[in-house]
Amino acid sequence: VIARAAQDADDQLALALAGVVTRHPDNQDVMIISQPRTHYREILAVMDIARAAGLPCASLIGAE
Repeated sequence: VIARAAQDADDQLALALAGVVTRHPDNQDVMIISQPRTHYREILAVMDIARAAGLPCASLIGAE
């Protein structure tokens, strides 16, 4: 889990996703689970980071 409020949250996420891509090079999918209070710009930022890490196929799921 990466704390959204962490100053280096984007960097942590990029490193974590790069590790996933390294371990699973055939996978291009990522599921983004958003909380009810997640801002749209935060979702877009996560999608951009995932795409840059090599995961261009994003699915968005709303948490209950």
